[in-house]
Amino acid sequence: MSFYRSLVRPLDRLKPRLKRLPGAVPLARVLRYCLDARYRSEWHLRRARAPDLFQVTGYTMPGRYPVLFAGLARALADRRAARILCFGCSSGEEIESLRALIPDAVFVGIDINRHSIALARRRLAGTAVLLIHSGRIGPPGEARFDAIVCMAVLQRTELNQQLPARCTPLLSFAKFEAAIADFDRNLTTGGLLLLQHSNFRFTDTAASKRYAAAAELPARLPETAKYGRDDRLIAEAGAEALLYRKLAEAA
Repeated sequence: MSFYRSLVRPLDRLKPRLKRLPGAVPLARVLRYCLDARYRSEWHLRRARAPDLFQVTGYTMPGRYPVLFAGLARALADRRAARILCFGCSSGEEIESLRALIPDAVFVGIDINRHSIALARRRLAGTAVLLIHSGRIGPPGEARFDAIVCMAVLQRTELNQQLPARCTPLLSFAKFEAAIADFDRNLTTGGLLLLQHSNFRFTDTAASKRYAAAAELPARLPETAKYGRDDRLIAEAGAEALLYRKLAEAA
């Protein structure tokens, strides 16, 4: 728990009343900016409007996706020393959870938030995990990945809370598809893509035609707002796969 949270937690029950006091909300934001390094880093990210930015908040927790990560481990059981990319790794808890399930894997973590990467380096100190401060994977290196994990990154909280008819002011399908194209270029044939909590459907992308849903995880109803290729809200999005296997390279 951050110093700021430990300081204000005793006031949680009083929040509704405190918010009604004149000037209370602006004052609280200033105090949080001064005392909460994560909040401060997210504030600067939002203000900078970085072109590669998707989700602003770096919320995470240990053991957040046990069923999904266990499914990925089963799907990678026949690959020794698999190379796994955690895109949007935040402060490293997801990589820590994956390492416990797939101890012989080689991990790379990428996050756009410099503060989160600093926390991840502290959490994973003494390991061989490579952590990179960036908003994109970039062009494929000499060794591509056997799996790419992207959890609660390709979305915006505001879309899930407010459900606007169009998502374009905050995100666009074109931006989502560009990110998926980056994943595809950096994933080996036969590699796995684990994708959850995005605001768009993987199956709407051009790359998805060369992928198949992996049997290790069943389809689920989405827990985030879904938008189509036209950036319009999908009223009733059906169940979708979360784990996909790449069948072929782009022509």
